[in-house]
Amino acid sequence: MKLYTLAFLALVSSNLTCIAQTETYEVTILISSSDVSEPFGFGSESKGIIADVYKAIFKDTTFDILIIPMPDERIKDHIIKGTYKNWLSWGGDSWFESSKNISFSKQHLFTLNDIIVFKTKPAIIEITTTALDYLRLGKMSGFYYSWINQNTTTNITSVKSAFLALRLDRIDCLLFSYPRIEYFLKKYPHVAKGLKYHDIANLNNEKIYLVFDRLLPLEVKSLINSQLVKLINNSTVANIFEKYHLPYTR
Repeated sequence: MKLYTLAFLALVSSNLTCIAQTETYEVTILISSSDVSEPFGFGSESKGIIADVYKAIFKDTTFDILIIPMPDERIKDHIIKGTYKNWLSWGGDSWFESSKNISFSKQHLFTLNDIIVFKTKPAIIEITTTALDYLRLGKMSGFYYSWINQNTTTNITSVKSAFLALRLDRIDCLLFSYPRIEYFLKKYPHVAKGLKYHDIANLNNEKIYLVFDRLLPLEVKSLINSQLVKLINNSTVANIFEKYHLPYTR
């Protein structure tokens, strides 16, 4: 799975004594904010899994975080072009494969798995990418899947509308991801009633990392990497996932 767009801007100001005692240091945190990205980001609200992880990383430091929403379609383009300096975000290898401006955390944060959501299970022996070519597929706007025909797939702008399209038999299956599906099944219980999901047999899971500006100062990179390892090992990240009713998938 590739996510075309990330949107949600947070400015973090800090007096980093490891860089300069009198210098005000700023980094820009970019996190997806459309309803499709929940519970990883929640628009202009300063919450969500990614925001909470970064808050935990910068806990007990002097970083101040300000969350500002930005349009979905502009953020990835800004990252690839290098519009922002000293930025932080999240994503998988495939999300930013065309950019040379990106470094990834040494440890992955969690794992995403592409799935299909359906009302009636497709009458095919094995759910594979090839078999899905014969079904009416829906996908969320802003997501790109290299293994399907983009021209014959229905783009849907909200998760609730996607669930309704399934219930009304306007599409056969919806392309989505696990564990995020668990959050939306709980968020829209009436619309999602009776819907189920299944793995796609010949797809690999994608590891999701914290990603950041390749030119970010070494001190900040080291802080992020060391703190992330601690947060994973002491179950802080797992607890953050549990807070948003998601299983922690590593």
